[in-house]
Amino acid sequence: MGGTGIPLGTADMTPFLSKISGNFDGLFGIFFGKDGVTIGNQAYDLGLTKKYKWAGDGAIAESTNLPALATRSRAFVGINRYCRCSTRH
Repeated sequence: MGGTGIPLGTADMTPFLSKISGNFDGLFGIFFGKDGVTIGNQAYDLGLTKKYKWAGDGAIAESTNLPALATRSRAFVGINRYCRCSTRH
């Protein structure tokens, strides 16, 4: 397992993404807003979303981002957090 840090607001993520290679199952990303759209589109353009399973924080594929991601987010698996609240006293 490895990681690649990409600074917030990076418009061209391809220098970071192009370093991703190897024999592993998938990519997991945590990006929000415009950065989620950027990572999705650029990872797709580099073929990473075809080579690896693609998952991450559900904020990447929020309804506000879907028009900008179009079909490029089709194989994305979004993972969101939900708190199970208890009313036991």
